[in-house]
Amino acid sequence: MRVFLHLLIRDMYVCTVACAGEHATYAKMTNFELGVHIPFIIRAPWKAASVGQHTKALAEAVDLYPTLAELAGLPSPTTQGQALNGTSLVAVFDDPANASGVKDAAFSQFGKTSSLDVHPNFYRNQTQIMGYVLASVRLASMKAFAPVD
Repeated sequence: MRVFLHLLIRDMYVCTVACAGEHATYAKMTNFELGVHIPFIIRAPWKAASVGQHTKALAEAVDLYPTLAELAGLPSPTTQGQALNGTSLVAVFDDPANASGVKDAAFSQFGKTSSLDVHPNFYRNQTQIMGYVLASVRLASMKAFAPVD
């Protein structure tokens, strides 16, 4: 049994994504850094260069599906006719220190009904203000715009 468990664990990836953000002032309903950062850990022991490493590669939640599919040895979802916004991050596992070319930018957006509404609970068609964040290795920019009619 012990040998079986060792073989199973050796060939298994584990992905942990945690609830992120600051919960007091804006209850994670913001585009500030504390609201958009997501703790994200993937263990893929057969990717030896990544074991115990950290990376500064940009990543978004939409990257989870293509990354996990590729790590599992499945065909790329895009070759199966699925339209995806995410990018596989498997290249980061091969060279965690030099991962700047995997994604050029990461995006986030959050809508609100007004600039005074700290805890919004509304339908999409009630959005009055949309905040956008663009993050890259060299730049972080946050803008808020009113929606176009």
